[in-house]
Amino acid sequence: MFDFLLSGATGGILGVVGALFKQGLEAYQERKKAEASLLLLQEQNKHELLMADKQAALIELEAKNAVTLAELNAQKETDVASYAALNASYESDKATYSDAKTSPWMIAVDAVRGFIRPFLTLIFSLTLIVLTVVLIVNVPDALSGNPEYLKETLYRLLDAVIFIGTSAILWWFAMRPLNKKD
Repeated sequence: MFDFLLSGATGGILGVVGALFKQGLEAYQERKKAEASLLLLQEQNKHELLMADKQAALIELEAKNAVTLAELNAQKETDVASYAALNASYESDKATYSDAKTSPWMIAVDAVRGFIRPFLTLIFSLTLIVLTVVLIVNVPDALSGNPEYLKETLYRLLDAVIFIGTSAILWWFAMRPLNKKD
């Protein structure tokens, strides 16, 4: 009988130990699952943050591209308007005020208008040549008083004549080949 009681007690103790072991093992497995889930969520969170950073960088690049495109379009429109104004000046230059029925004064106006650009080209070219020769020949002898001021003034004068001369000459010849009709 004692064996019977000992056997029953041992079986009960083993049953309780087994149940506790099973519950401990299940708790351990649940904890491991929870840790694995947490690690997975952390990795997903890192991925989401990385994707959000990439999206922000993409939005910034798109904004920069939009600004650059707007600047290019503005420059294009400015260039188109500039060429349209140049073309309008050529079209205006083609206008005539005389025909067979008008007075000789209108014919004189057309002659003067036709003579202006070649005359300006010649005058500015000659002025540029004469001023350059005078500067080369006389500036070293004329340096007295404040030589830097004199030198700077002469350079500014030369720069102004070059600008005016090239503006007139380039306007004169700028679109002539484009307007010829074969």
